Amino acid sequence: MALRRGLAIPLALLGIVGVPVALLLSVGLLQPETGLERHRLVFCAGWIALSAAVWLRTLRRPRYGPVWALMSGLATASVVGVDALGLPALLAPLVGVLLTWAGPAGAHPANRDGSRRVQAGDPAALGQLHLLVQHERIVLKQSAGAGGAVPQALPLAELAFAQPGQFAGNQVHWWPLPGSLWTRMGTRPVLRLVAGPQQWLVPVPAPRELAAIIRERAAAAPRPEASAPAPVPLTLTQWYDLQAWAARQLTTSRRGGGLKQRTVGFRLVVALPAAFLGTGLLTEWIARGGGWGSIVVMFGAYLAVSAALVTDWARVRGRLRVAENNALPPGSPDWGDVRPDHAPLAGWQPWWEGPEQARARTR
Repeated sequence: MALRRGLAIPLALLGIVGVPVALLLSVGLLQPETGLERHRLVFCAGWIALSAAVWLRTLRRPRYGPVWALMSGLATASVVGVDALGLPALLAPLVGVLLTWAGPAGAHPANRDGSRRVQAGDPAALGQLHLLVQHERIVLKQSAGAGGAVPQALPLAELAFAQPGQFAGNQVHWWPLPGSLWTRMGTRPVLRLVAGPQQWLVPVPAPRELAAIIRERAAAAPRPEASAPAPVPLTLTQWYDLQAWAARQLTTSRRGGGLKQRTVGFRLVVALPAAFLGTGLLTEWIARGGGWGSIVVMFGAYLAVSAALVTDWARVRGRLRVAENNALPPGSPDWGDVRPDHAPLAGWQPWWEGPEQARARTR
């Protein structure tokens, strides 16, 4: 298992950097002889460096690694395939993606994904829930149904316990989560999470295994430094305004009427192709002696649009994160009985845990 973890980073580095460099080496572009080749080499090197830098920045989210491998591989293959290898050059991005994907796929479940996604809730209910176990927090998302459902987050640094269990009998139980989101629970397994003032009861397929992953990540989650300034608490008006703004960002119109849920990542879906097209056309135009005419301004517009979209995505995503971390209004009391030996609802039956699970729960 340790060997698999150790191979994850080298395989990703090989897929993001090694494969494109090998492709350039195979056609002799690493030793350019003409101005055209030098410009193309700069274009490829720029996208390889950018992909590697973003990968290093998101190292704790390895599930995005294949995206950066595809980005660097396509940049190189588009140049090499023009005059040298042709369509076979497109195999290189595929090899890079497979190498980058193979590393996280063989790692330990607790460390495999920067954001481990688990389907939760009642499959027959409107608005399917997804539980995302990240390295610093747990996020509950509603992926369908009416738009405007703001995700809710629990900080792992404040996790009190993660307790698997179920409800006795055939009675249907409902548990309210912040944001007026009611979760239906029957006789299926349930994971009980308590962190700070919040308490969640979420039906999941394998609560015992998921609880172990959450405890492991909670033990490694960074604690706030004593010297760091405490965040300024929101007022009630600011909290309402923030939640209303977040709901608008996550809502779009449904064809035929009504509203539906959306994400903010569409900005990146437009920004990356625009940046790729802009830099590629601009490099090729200058390399072929096109000069600095009005067409260069048009190519530069692609880059400006891409930069504006990425900046806007970072601004919106940062403020949405604040809204997710403040699901409860300021001054709210604890969300239900948070004592581990007291059930939040009648009929709650915690699952028995062996010595290893008990020690993990008390860490």
